[in-house]
Amino acid sequence: MALNSHSSAGVYVTETDISDRVAAAATSIGAIVGPSYKGPVNKKTLITSTRNFIETFGAPDNTLTFMHYAALAFLQQSTRLWVTRVARNALYGGVVCKKVGNFNVTSAFTQGYSDPATEYSFSADDLFILYGKNQGTWNNDLSVLIYPAVSDDFDDNTFYVEVYVSPSSVPAEKFLCTLNNKLDGFGVQLNIEEQINRKSNLISVVLNRAASAYTFNPSAKIINAVDGEDFAFGSNGDLITESDIINGWDLYNDPEEVDVNILINGGYSSVAVQLKMDTVCQYRKDCVAILDMPSDSQKVQDALVYRRNTLNLNSSYSAIYSPDLYIADQYNGQKIFVPPSGHIAAIYAKTDATASVWKAPAGMDRGNLEILALRYTYNQGDRDALDASQINALRTIYGAGIKVWGSSTLQSKASSLSEISVRRLMIMLEKSIATAAIYSVFEQNTVYLRARLKDLAERFLDPIKREGGIYAHYVQCDDDNNPPEVVASGDTVLDVYIDPSLPTKRIHLNAIVAKTGGIKFALSQINNG
Repeated sequence: MALNSHSSAGVYVTETDISDRVAAAATSIGAIVGPSYKGPVNKKTLITSTRNFIETFGAPDNTLTFMHYAALAFLQQSTRLWVTRVARNALYGGVVCKKVGNFNVTSAFTQGYSDPATEYSFSADDLFILYGKNQGTWNNDLSVLIYPAVSDDFDDNTFYVEVYVSPSSVPAEKFLCTLNNKLDGFGVQLNIEEQINRKSNLISVVLNRAASAYTFNPSAKIINAVDGEDFAFGSNGDLITESDIINGWDLYNDPEEVDVNILINGGYSSVAVQLKMDTVCQYRKDCVAILDMPSDSQKVQDALVYRRNTLNLNSSYSAIYSPDLYIADQYNGQKIFVPPSGHIAAIYAKTDATASVWKAPAGMDRGNLEILALRYTYNQGDRDALDASQINALRTIYGAGIKVWGSSTLQSKASSLSEISVRRLMIMLEKSIATAAIYSVFEQNTVYLRARLKDLAERFLDPIKREGGIYAHYVQCDDDNNPPEVVASGDTVLDVYIDPSLPTKRIHLNAIVAKTGGIKFALSQINNG
């Protein structure tokens, strides 16, 4: 270690932090892709609660998609879900504010726009356009009222913009604005673009910067109240296609860009979509895909054909569940069947929160589904056949509720990675240790560095072993697996051997009827040595 550069006598303090440790990676961050009548299009949007989801993407509508039901089920147990709305030719609706003589007027758009900021052609009298925060017919429920902030003092160039959502007569949002650059008493910029585009959850605005007489002019102002004007020409666009869903999942390819652990099928159970989800998982190697058995393939024979012949997927990064769930839709006052993936994802999150990632997300306690019924009832023979083909059955246990009764991945080869709990454990271990090890990149490749990496991994694995997540582990990072040629190439090898603990799936109760008095005699013999 370099000495302090001071030359005069004294005590000079330095501090070195060698307390680095491996922090467990998050395991319950979900992602889902699907259509919606509302919400940002073709973007990753982080949602943290059911209320946040409804505000952003609207209430469920089973005539459009099951994505909302899956998302809301997951958010009952998790606070992080990435949502991507896909749409095709959806349009914004809005209004334009004009200066006509000595008056301001607003008028509705005469057409919809895929991007008003670039497509709208301003005329000389246009001050600005207002349009929905994202595309859809929901824009047409919006209206605005614009009026001076000081009604009897037209020298004040500030004005209010009130935003209404039909049928309410109470403004949902209200903004104090100017057409130019002006700060309020707290140093906040009052320019209308800064105010609305930064703060509004409902609308966006674009100023007509070519209208120099009105915009960025110290005397520019709204001189009269503008009658409330309804937005127009918002459109939901055309029906989405399978390729739209697949393209939506492309947004989640990069693990450095977005942290996610669970991909939720949300009812889009076509082969192409499910294979795409698994491809994303295998490329990232830090998440699993929860797949829905197609509704028309949930009878046992059909399910076996779909899994083996149609989907034909061999992967430990995906798991498939059947059948559909019968639920009470609290948002629309109806009872409907929905695909299981959202509720299963919630079981994963609940298992992580109440037990551990290495516990099977199934069984009497962790696998409990709070639903009304199942589309199909699988008997013992059905469940045996489904389990042999890595299909996770949902089961009604009369008097005890409806349970997740399978924990298999879609890996065809029998190994520890056939268990979803082991796959998720390995993802957590690999991601956690890799995240901690990155701080050693570009450090000198010495005995000290290798010992430090070994110690990091062992201190992380030891408590997992004590808690029953693994039976044993062994970490090697020394001269044996880092010979001179490896070191010379700039590489360091850290080998972590894991013997994961496995869930009990079958308990064999052997009831043996002994002859009369036989057990008592045998016990007496044992007690007497």
